[in-house]
Amino acid sequence: MLVMSHIGYTLGITSQIHKVIPNKHINHWGIAVMSLLPDIVDRMLFVFILPFAQSGRLFAHTILFGVIVCVALTTIRRHW
Repeated sequence: MLVMSHIGYTLGITSQIHKVIPNKHINHWGIAVMSLLPDIVDRMLFVFILPFAQSGRLFAHTILFGVIVCVALTTIRRHW
C-alpha cells in the first residue's frame, strides 16, 4: 500500500474538482481516510478472515464496495 500516493492522487483530483464545482467545505481528513479505506478493509480481510486467498485485493477494490459506501454515507448524512 502506497499511502502517500493514494492520498496525494485523491486530494489532487478533489482539489481540481473543487475548482470546477466549488463546495462550501471539503473535509481533507475524511478524503484521506476514504482513499485508504479499500486497502485497510482488504488487508483486514486478508489477514484475519481469508488468509488463504491468492491476492490481497478482495472485496473493497470493487465498484460495488464504492457504491455501498456512497449509499451508506448519503443515508447517514442526508444534506449531502
